[in-house]
Amino acid sequence: MHDGKQGVTYCGEQGVKHYASTVYLYLIVGILLFGNACTKDKLVEPEHPDCDSLTYSTDLKLIIDQSCAYIGCHDGVSEAPGNYENYNGILNHLENGSFKDRVFNKFDMPPPPIVLSAGQLDSIRCWLETGFLQ
Repeated sequence: MHDGKQGVTYCGEQGVKHYASTVYLYLIVGILLFGNACTKDKLVEPEHPDCDSLTYSTDLKLIIDQSCAYIGCHDGVSEAPGNYENYNGILNHLENGSFKDRVFNKFDMPPPPIVLSAGQLDSIRCWLETGFLQ
């Protein structure tokens, strides 16, 4: 409805619906454009046919560095316990079972948006079950 004054329009319920649908459209476009921004960040998929040969330094360090020991987490300076940037820093959490518990029982590590692949989880499980060799 127009009130006769130039530039002033009262849209009422239709205007509110139009405004809301425009906001939702922008929200959906934003989610589609930016919501998957990190999906191309893939962790390296290890290949390990033999569990007995898995070691921290050759096989697990890269996975742990990318999913645990990054800035703001188990980097030795953040609030997260332990410095997972080296084997000695993670060893206590391996020995007391807290690492395995958080990854495989509570499923809260690593935190989102990081998701370990099935192959990475298999490698970690295998490494833990064979004594988490350095």
